[in-house]
Parts: sequence; C-alpha cells; structure tokens
Amino acid sequence: MGTVGIHSYNRRMSFIEMVPENEAAGRLKKLYELISENGRHKVPHILKVSSVNPLALDGHLKLYKGLRQGKEALSDRRREMIATVVSKVNSCHY
Repeated sequence: MGTVGIHSYNRRMSFIEMVPENEAAGRLKKLYELISENGRHKVPHILKVSSVNPLALDGHLKLYKGLRQGKEALSDRRREMIATVVSKVNSCHY
C-alpha cells in the first residue's frame, strides 16, 4: 500500500479484545456508566482496553483521577497539549 504522511499502512495493528458498552454487565457496566456519565458520552478505547478485567479498569480510573486532581495536578489545557504531542510522536491517529 505505501504511506500517507507519517502513517504507514503496511504495519500490522495489534488487536486487544474489548467489551462493547451494550454487552457490559455487573461491575464493568457500572464502570462504563461512570465513565460515560450514564450514557451521555462514549467510553474511550483507551479505557475499553481494560474492559476484560474490570479490576484493572477501576485501577486505571483511580490513577487517572489522582493524576488529574492531585496536589500537583496539571491543568486541562496542559494535559491536552502533552497528550497531543505524545500522540503526534507516536503517530497515533486520535
């Protein structure tokens, strides 16, 4: 296929099993509801990759919350700027 910009379409993508929001049950369903604000938003894939292990997803959320709301928390603007740069460096499409 070739390349477009910095993205190479010859590379294989990894596959990580994720539980769709409409198939979640029990603890995972409650976590998805928390993340999506009771269905108002979609659950981001970066969180869904932990969906086969709700305990890991819960830990991921607690870590994220601690980083966002801790004593030395970054502002939303600074965090988004860092995420944008990291995504660009990693050739991430989102």
